[in-house]
Amino acid sequence: RVSHAIAELANGTVVLNARDYVNQSIKAVHRSIAWSNDGGRTFTPVYFAPTLPDPVVEGSMIFGRNTDAALGVGQPLFFTNPASYVGRANITLKMSTDGSATWSTVHVVQEGSGMYSSVVQFPDGSLGVQWDDGHDGPVTHAGLTNETFVRLVLSKR
Repeated sequence: RVSHAIAELANGTVVLNARDYVNQSIKAVHRSIAWSNDGGRTFTPVYFAPTLPDPVVEGSMIFGRNTDAALGVGQPLFFTNPASYVGRANITLKMSTDGSATWSTVHVVQEGSGMYSSVVQFPDGSLGVQWDDGHDGPVTHAGLTNETFVRLVLSKR
């Protein structure tokens, strides 16, 4: 699986969101973020996002082009990963309304073992999240028998 995710914001900024192999020995690993204002030819120095804990695993990010304007969040970025420092667990959907500098939890999709998630936004603005479900134990490998999918409709809190 891919170890990074890339999305383009409405203003043309390219956002790179990647696994953090650098800090994995300190047991407080966060996703690494970098931005490009020249179409991805060059990127800023890496920023370790404190609101994106990650057990060094794949994550998925998209630009929320079809997000309902009535929600008042504009066109945010959406991101899924196992939101944990130590294990591939707690698949979580997060949202950033500031170009990925900060992230807030939208929904804990599944507590417990899981990894390798993907997120998609449908034309109606709803989101689909797919992940490898570890069921009652750690996921040892990705396989079609572990695939789980949920469709989420966003609403104001």
